[in-house]
Amino acid sequence: GQFPIAGRPADEPKSMKVLPHYMLRKVQAFRPDDIFADIGEAEMLPAREWVNSYGASANRLQQALDTLVQSIKQDRARLADKSFPCSDEHTVRAVSSHLRRFQILSDDCASMRDTAGRLLPRGDFSAKGPGKPANCFSTPSSSRCAQLNCYRGSSDGDRDLHREIEELRAKLSDCEGVADEVPMPPVSQVASAGGLGLV
Repeated sequence: GQFPIAGRPADEPKSMKVLPHYMLRKVQAFRPDDIFADIGEAEMLPAREWVNSYGASANRLQQALDTLVQSIKQDRARLADKSFPCSDEHTVRAVSSHLRRFQILSDDCASMRDTAGRLLPRGDFSAKGPGKPANCFSTPSSSRCAQLNCYRGSSDGDRDLHREIEELRAKLSDCEGVADEVPMPPVSQVASAGGLGLV
């Protein structure tokens, strides 16, 4: 289309091609108990590159979310009937890190799942991982993931998880100052769910 350019007369627009870009979280090796661990880049990619990168990135993102969910459940089980040990800075920071990383990656997961629905006729990807298969949505007859599981649905399991998260947050709120010192996950680039590139 034709666009006005700063510094040029209004009657001298320049032709530019607008290329839509889409966010893709590229999780690498993920260590949930390291509060300084990098959760990977959130890159803005044109459609073709996004599609080519989606399968591997979706698998790693699902594995990271699955690992965080297990860590959160272990945190909740360990602290179920106890007052939160605010004096134990390692525990406070580890639990806070698990919750923050889960929130970030679950948000990214939902964004990527929506984008896959727009760009891919089939958004399936491999369920294989270094340990257990990815806890994604799949059909009984397939070993591949049909869709990312972002743990924000209406199933009993998701509702239980979010109840546990809220209980942990309530316990953390008693540790004023300590949990707030947990660094945000380092990322090379923070991006929104969609954007435009000019070429």
